[in-house]
Amino acid sequence: MKKLLGSHDFSKEYPPSSRVFDALKEAFLTAQQEVVNMPMDTRYSGSTCVSVMTIGKKLFVANVGDSRGIVIKSLTDQQINDVKNSKEDLT
Repeated sequence: MKKLLGSHDFSKEYPPSSRVFDALKEAFLTAQQEVVNMPMDTRYSGSTCVSVMTIGKKLFVANVGDSRGIVIKSLTDQQINDVKNSKEDLT
């Protein structure tokens, strides 16, 4: 991420969405390569990740595996429980 977005001057303007997408993709691919290169047997290992980044008023979300991210602006306690229980509806 820092390699692709680090040179951008955020005080003047925000980077284009395509550049953010490329940076997120590169970060995930780099993490995958680091896991593959670990000195232990990772054939039966698994991982999940949800990444969220805000730039200005834009929200960028990336995920891998079976994790999910939920954007909630405002909910009551009952509505939050309904969201937690909705996982069964997704399977």
